[in-house]
Amino acid sequence: MVAGFGGIPEARAFAECVGPSRCERDDCSTYDTSFFPKTACAELEVSMAFPTCWDGVNIDSDDHMSHVAYDVEGGQFDGDCP
Repeated sequence: MVAGFGGIPEARAFAECVGPSRCERDDCSTYDTSFFPKTACAELEVSMAFPTCWDGVNIDSDDHMSHVAYDVEGGQFDGDCP
């Protein structure tokens, strides 16, 4: 399991542009503006939440998710660990 979105709201991830500036390249187009900033950045900070609960046995599952669980904001679980 790799952390990420996958339609799971607990898989929190965001990117923040620190020190935005004009792009210095000739081609500054990007295909994904839903996550990454649209400007050049002096520093790009990316944060994401990884699963915090594991079934203790399996390193993977058929759906790549049912053997792990994310906590909700603040470390609380909305259900049982797998």
